[in-house]
Amino acid sequence: ALYFNLLGLWIILVCAVFSGLIMYSHFKDCDPWTSGMISAPDQLMPYFVMELFATMPGLPGLFVACAFSGTL
Repeated sequence: ALYFNLLGLWIILVCAVFSGLIMYSHFKDCDPWTSGMISAPDQLMPYFVMELFATMPGLPGLFVACAFSGTL
């Protein structure tokens, strides 16, 4: 049971690291937190999703729905 848990933990860790690297490369020239576009560093991922998928209707809402269901 511990090995299955370890596998899931590694999958979550790899996804978190890759999303951080993608956001770092996307915002390398302009930091939204220091420029005042967001008020806290934990708002960076929703801001990134809204900026990246603003032209695709429904996709930012799907991200929010997945984030809320993941917290349950």
